Amino acid sequence: MQALLIHKTISYDKFKNDIYKTLDQRIEDYNITHYPSDKQYPSDHLVFYGFFTEEIARVLNINLKLKDCKSFKDYKMYFLFPNDAFKYRQRGEYKVEKCDKLVEYIYKEHMNFSVFVYIILARRLYVISFLIFFVKLYIVGYVGLPFLVISLLGLYLINLLSVLFAFYTFSLFLTWFTYVRFFYLVLCVAATLIFNPLIFIPLMAIDFIWTFVLRQINPSRARLYFNDLKIKRRYTGFFKQYLKAFRKVRLNNFEN
Repeated sequence: MQALLIHKTISYDKFKNDIYKTLDQRIEDYNITHYPSDKQYPSDHLVFYGFFTEEIARVLNINLKLKDCKSFKDYKMYFLFPNDAFKYRQRGEYKVEKCDKLVEYIYKEHMNFSVFVYIILARRLYVISFLIFFVKLYIVGYVGLPFLVISLLGLYLINLLSVLFAFYTFSLFLTWFTYVRFFYLVLCVAATLIFNPLIFIPLMAIDFIWTFVLRQINPSRARLYFNDLKIKRRYTGFFKQYLKAFRKVRLNNFEN
């Protein structure tokens, strides 16, 4: 994707001039979008590749657009297909012949991305189950109205920030577990809805325990949401090392 950006910059004067004229504003917009704080951190140079490729695709105007989606499959490709470079090489200025065939092959080999769909649905089921639990606690008289309001507000904020449920549902990537957990959550919702709401507590405890155990058994499949921060910390000093090496190479070239 960087090579495509460089190619267009050196090949089209209008594009290059537009980039240079708006560079400061582009940097400001990027920082507002991707950094929650103005404070600088040692790992700010580490960029999630999916965001990076999508940003460049937008600049080159070869990104997939939501308005172009015509079917459920198109929406799945738009939201769920990894932002690898060939996602944006199927059409447009930098189209590669038969790249769309490769994307289709990957789509089918991954069972039409059904695992991701079930993970997303599982997150919604967690929210629904907690919602039913709190409401039923109030209905049967276990808690008062203030507790219900505070609980629903907390649930709304957690879901809005996409922190807890997103982290938990993506924390273990095992295909069979994804399907089993989904149907287990359907059972939890039904049980909480039909029986005494307190049944929700042991059901969620079971879900937490088997997730925890499987994370220990399959650490390679238990990746933290978006990136493993333990691994990320290893590269906090990379940028300084890069600058040091870059300056050394540049100085040697200058002397030669």
